[in-house]
Amino acid sequence: MLKLTYVFICTLVIASIDVPRLCGQVGLSCATLNDPTALNVELIHEGSPGESREIRDAPHSAIRLDRHTLKVRWQGGERVFRDRPPFDEPLDGIEWAYCGYNPQMKMHLIGKQNVDVFTGVLLNDLTGDLLQAGETVVFSPDQRLYLAYEQPDGQDGPTIKMFTRTGSLLWKGYDGLLSEDGIDVIADFDRVWWSGNDHLVAEYAVAGRAQKVILVKSGTGKWVWKENGTE
Repeated sequence: MLKLTYVFICTLVIASIDVPRLCGQVGLSCATLNDPTALNVELIHEGSPGESREIRDAPHSAIRLDRHTLKVRWQGGERVFRDRPPFDEPLDGIEWAYCGYNPQMKMHLIGKQNVDVFTGVLLNDLTGDLLQAGETVVFSPDQRLYLAYEQPDGQDGPTIKMFTRTGSLLWKGYDGLLSEDGIDVIADFDRVWWSGNDHLVAEYAVAGRAQKVILVKSGTGKWVWKENGTE
């Protein structure tokens, strides 16, 4: 069963963004807060009111050719996304949904339910390239990197991934701190954000006290969360 947890709430003013993970940062999300007072978070899916709204706002036009076929235009052409059957079986097949456009990054976000993983891809509006992403994407301050969230069914929290601007995967891990063997969850992150120098900072609580960690590359080339992270 899909589990979405959002705990950091604030007012958002960036177009196409209304999910707490993006508070104060540039990005796109397939998640919408339909009722902010009740924290009613839902994912945009094919044919939903949320998708219809984003399709209307697409810069060069996006359209559903039929229930299971989505066409999105970019500056120099178009991309067609076709669902893969079975269509009516839960957590099976592939389903695409248009989740919006970010004019600062010149990127479209296309949501993808890939069997039992809720993720997405970015469509570069300048080149037409498709980049790996997630259901929510947050860009770094200098736009060299982006963070993507995807939710495997049955996993308590999301998987988070860090990519270069061109879509190369640098790191991926659980949205929280794990034991050394990677099995037990020590703490879930309350929020993750980009610092001014393009480092990822995460916050979690221990005995009611907020703690910070920062994602750094160790001497062996492995990315690790370092305690006492600062912005």
